[in-house]
Amino acid sequence: MKRYDAPFEMRTCHDVRRMVVCFHCKGIGDKRHMIAIKPGRDAEYVHGRCYITHEGLDAFLSLPHTVQDTIYLDDIGLTAMKALMGRRG
Repeated sequence: MKRYDAPFEMRTCHDVRRMVVCFHCKGIGDKRHMIAIKPGRDAEYVHGRCYITHEGLDAFLSLPHTVQDTIYLDDIGLTAMKALMGRRG
């Protein structure tokens, strides 16, 4: 899988604490805008696009709205975003 480094905004030195490595592609992202696939203290995170690639679009659309709302368009792409918007009606 091709590595994806999500756009990451750093305003303070503390922003580094939010940087995590994607479990699937090994790219870097902001954990606030990624999907936690293993909850808890040792959580593992994946980009939205990596989740869709491995679990499928239907699985992504079945995630809670609170999780879906944190994912960016540039991460999942236009097709998945249209499907998400269509599902919410």
